[in-house]
Amino acid sequence: MNKSFLVRQESAGESFYMLFRAIKHQVDKGPVDAVTGKAKYTLNDNRLLREDVEYRTLTLNVAMPTAAASGGATNQTVPAKVLDCDTITQVKEKVLEQSWKGMSFSQRPHVDSLHLG
Repeated sequence: MNKSFLVRQESAGESFYMLFRAIKHQVDKGPVDAVTGKAKYTLNDNRLLREDVEYRTLTLNVAMPTAAASGGATNQTVPAKVLDCDTITQVKEKVLEQSWKGMSFSQRPHVDSLHLG
């Protein structure tokens, strides 16, 4: 296989992923109906949340356990932005995205295994 073809294929994949993340970030800025999937900020007119929902952005400080160099466990605080109208599952998904950023999706914990406390 041609090496230049592989390079273009990899950069196309990266560009597609960056576009996906940008759209997801934009949609997650506003309310998303957990049942219908309709969103306040979306590119698809059929998926537009037409009701005027009042909401506020909240920043949660998530305590992530880390292994300290001395052998003891410590907690690292990671901020996660959520909305006050998000469901528990939506909050968990946003916390997972922020806390395990940079880790492949298959290695992240499942949303059902996350317990808020």
